[in-house]
Order: sequence, then structure tokens, then C-alpha cells
Amino acid sequence: MSRRRWDAWSLTNWERNGAKGTTWARAGAAFENRDGSIAVQLDVVPLSGRIQLRDPSSDHPQKPGAK
Repeated sequence: MSRRRWDAWSLTNWERNGAKGTTWARAGAAFENRDGSIAVQLDVVPLSGRIQLRDPSSDHPQKPGAK
């Protein structure tokens, strides 16, 4: 049985000289356990308090060529 895996990303909003954006930093990973619960392993402390779980194959701004 294959269990799901996600990449964990820390998102930080910023504003400079009138420009706004979001910085994505890989923060760790999440894994589905046998009982259906999810375990999250963080490699960093997200100062923004925001963590987003994404399928490893999904497009997001951190990946080259993503829009």
C-alpha cells in the first residue's frame, strides 16, 4: 500500500519599494501514517507561522519554470 507524501513549505510575505511577494522556503515533509493520520517533520522553524503542504509534483513559485 502506497502512502501519500507532501513537501512542507514555509511562506513569508514581504513588501519592498512598493512591490509585494511571497518567499517560499522548503521546511520539511509530511507523511501519511498507516492509520490515516499525518506526521509532519520540520527541518526549520517557520517564523511566519505558515506551513503549506504540497504534493511534490505540484507547481509552485519555488520550482524553476513555475508561474
